Amino acid sequence: MASVKFNVRETSLTIGIVLYNEEKHKDQIYSNIKALSAFHQVRVIVVNNASTDTTLSYLTQLKKQFDCKIINRTSNHLARARQDVMTLAQTEWVGFIDGDCRITEQWVSSALKKIESLPQAVAAIGGGWIPAGRWSSLYQDFFASYLGHFSLPQLHLSQDMAVEHIPTANIIYNKRAVVSVGGFREEFNRVGEDLDLSYRLRRERYILQMSGDLKIQHYLPSSFCQWSQKIFIYGYGRAHVASQNHDLLNRILIIPLGFLFCFLLSPIFFHQWLWVFYAAAVLVFGIINARRSPFWQLACLLVITQFSYALGMFFYFLRSMFPPFDRNKQFVLRKERPVEVGQTSLL
Repeated sequence: MASVKFNVRETSLTIGIVLYNEEKHKDQIYSNIKALSAFHQVRVIVVNNASTDTTLSYLTQLKKQFDCKIINRTSNHLARARQDVMTLAQTEWVGFIDGDCRITEQWVSSALKKIESLPQAVAAIGGGWIPAGRWSSLYQDFFASYLGHFSLPQLHLSQDMAVEHIPTANIIYNKRAVVSVGGFREEFNRVGEDLDLSYRLRRERYILQMSGDLKIQHYLPSSFCQWSQKIFIYGYGRAHVASQNHDLLNRILIIPLGFLFCFLLSPIFFHQWLWVFYAAAVLVFGIINARRSPFWQLACLLVITQFSYALGMFFYFLRSMFPPFDRNKQFVLRKERPVEVGQTSLL
């Protein structure tokens, strides 16, 4: 393992918040920085990932109220932004919270207690999340259904247990472990950087631990269009990671791909209703256990989720076949050095 020195005299945890055009989540950002700033053991690093809205100006105002480091980047590169936080952090434990999530002081207190007693084999600890926002009830029912539960089992954990992956929306890494496997890989400039890191940590026999005490609120999109875009990106990232780590291929991925291929092949074989029958079968099977939300809303959410996820995977493989259109390689070639807000020197 690489040798890493930490300044643990006063701080024991660094939390990074990477933001891109998050002006719609100002309340969550303020609440999170306020909760984290209430503990002297915690340091906060906020990265403005080349936002084009008012995110940077809002962060500049928050810096006047709270003791936090604000980093401004000139390109929207997610993996590099997270690696910047890892590099700047001087603590043994480094966590991440997304801008559309909300934590509480209880979460911070629980996190500090957890990291004090974790075995050396644990490379990361995190928690699930509870859907929040205008469509919270719909999402809760969706994730309580069979397919939703399978897609996000961490949502329902009530005790600590080892898992295969913890999203960076709510996670705390051991910095030594992350450094030992090479950190976040630059080719994952938009999505998939956390899934790839989880795989490499487990490959080195590290443990990823999910805790029922570290749940947060996650503000999910309140429109089918926004949700579809989000899931499309997840599907794209999953395909990108799976193309390099074949062990991550999962049987559950057959379901969303089935939606897409039945839709594409039905006109060819003159069975124009094939994908409709397939979708109906998955709906009956997938919305078991759903209770409160209207059936049509759950049906739309399930179909959109499966179709968008498969389309994202398909789009990745399509782009990978034509290198000139693969922007991931372009981002890896670019070099930049982010600037700390309020400072004149480069980091």
